[in-house]
Amino acid sequence: MGCAAQTRTPLDIEVWTGNTPDQLLAALDLWRQWSLEDRGKPLNEIAWAQHTAARLRSQQCVYFVAYHDTEPIGMLQCVWEFDPFNDAWIGYGDHAYVHADFREEGVFRALYDAIYGFCEMMDFDKLALPVNTGPTGKFLKPFYESQGFEPTAIVMKQDAPWRKRKEDK
Repeated sequence: MGCAAQTRTPLDIEVWTGNTPDQLLAALDLWRQWSLEDRGKPLNEIAWAQHTAARLRSQQCVYFVAYHDTEPIGMLQCVWEFDPFNDAWIGYGDHAYVHADFREEGVFRALYDAIYGFCEMMDFDKLALPVNTGPTGKFLKPFYESQGFEPTAIVMKQDAPWRKRKEDK
């Protein structure tokens, strides 16, 4: 990847449905980068492949991928479902990632605009955008708030406590 002072070519955003091996390999590479940077550990590629295949098979998942020249440099996944409790179709933007060399250059803004336009075209009732809790998510909350999004809930989680009980026996 280039340095920030380098002159950039126009940014392209593609919509992927995972129909080609090239798309899946490029998505895998972006996920590897995201996992190392955001989670501090290598991606579990078998789990990723199972998760991604299931989402793509559901035909309720697309990826928005940002390119610089021919290099994928960012992604934002969109999944959607009907929420019977709210009687609403909800689009979820997930796994936002922009390569470090391309941050502060409008890449995430272009990805956000793409998912926003997609959700508008699909006439979803709501758009939910989770905030990564790791380092790559630090820019998401202020950006989403600047677009009029409001925090809705805090997800609380813990590692599987039932496993710990089994280990203690």
